[in-house]
Amino acid sequence: MAAGRLRGASDIPVHSGAPAEQTGPGPLRPGPGRRPGPGTAWPPGSLLRRALWWAPALFLVHNTEEGVAMVRWAARDLPGLVERARAAIPPDLLPPPAADLLARFQPPPATEFAWSAALATILPALVYWAGARRGPRSRLTALAVWLQAMFLLNVFVPHLAATLWLRRYTPGVVSAVLLNLPLSWVVLRAALREGVVSRRGLVLFGLSAVLGYGILGAALLVLRTVVARVLGG
Repeated sequence: MAAGRLRGASDIPVHSGAPAEQTGPGPLRPGPGRRPGPGTAWPPGSLLRRALWWAPALFLVHNTEEGVAMVRWAARDLPGLVERARAAIPPDLLPPPAADLLARFQPPPATEFAWSAALATILPALVYWAGARRGPRSRLTALAVWLQAMFLLNVFVPHLAATLWLRRYTPGVVSAVLLNLPLSWVVLRAALREGVVSRRGLVLFGLSAVLGYGILGAALLVLRTVVARVLGG
C-alpha cells in the first residue's frame, strides 16, 4: 500500500523555479545582451512609414511647379531680386566667394533647372523609400527626418520670404505651402510620437538642418561655377 502511494506520487511532475531547458527546435530569440536588427519593425499602422512612402510624390509635384515656372521667372524677376539683395546686404558681411558670386550673378540656363529638379526629386526619394523599408531605427529613416526638417526650412526660405519680399508669385510657393508644409508637420510629429527622434533630438535636427541648408546652398553654387567653367572650356 505504501509502495503504491510512492509510485503514484512519483508520477506527479515536480516543477522547480528554474525554466525548463529547451531540447527541441524552436524560434530563436535574442538574449539579454542582444539587440534586434538595425531597423527593427515598424509599429502597426505607422503614420511615419506611410508618409515616407508618399512623400516623393509630393516632391515631384513641388519640383515640377518650381521647374516649369522657374525659367521665365529667373529671366524676369531674379535679376531684380539680386539687385535688391546687393543693395540690402553690405559687402563686408559676405565672405569673398559669396560676394563675388552675387556681383557676377547671371540667371542659370533651363538645363540646369531641369537637372536640379530631377536630382532634388530622385535623391530624397531613394532615402525616404530606403528608410520606409528598413524600419524606424534605421539611419536612413533618421536621415529622411533630417531632410524633412530642411524641406520645412525651404518653405520659408526662399519660397515665402521671396514671395513676401517681391509681393508676387515665386516658383514653387503654392506647393511649398499646400504640400511641403503639412507633409513636414506629419513627418516630424510622427517621428517624435513613434520614437524615431526625441524632443531634444528634434531640436538638434532643426538646428543642424539650418546649417546643412546653408552648406548645401553654398555647395550647389560652387558646383554650378565649376560645371559652367568646365562646359565653357
